Amino acid sequence: MAIHSVFVSPRNRDGSGVDLRLRVLFNDVYRVGSEFWLIDSARDSETVTRLIRTILAPGDKTFVGALQRDVCSGLSHNAQSWLNAPGRNWGRTGRGMGEMPAETVPLAAVA
Repeated sequence: MAIHSVFVSPRNRDGSGVDLRLRVLFNDVYRVGSEFWLIDSARDSETVTRLIRTILAPGDKTFVGALQRDVCSGLSHNAQSWLNAPGRNWGRTGRGMGEMPAETVPLAAVA
């Protein structure tokens, strides 16, 4: 599994709407701030980016990158607790529990 750091700046400034849509696409999501999330997914960053783009409106901006362990010390205590939860293992393989395969994501439902 990889932890992806996801920045989304919605044109309408509705981070709550983005949060809800991210939780439809991915099972394991932690909202760090108004425009920043952590996502635990077996997918690579390119696939995560492609999926996130399906929920964005024109004018929204996004950046997705795999989170590295040496960056984690800058995160809040709550974010670090989420990262270090007993059920989370950065090295595990396979799809996240309850995460929909990319080919079955109902794009019409999240648009």
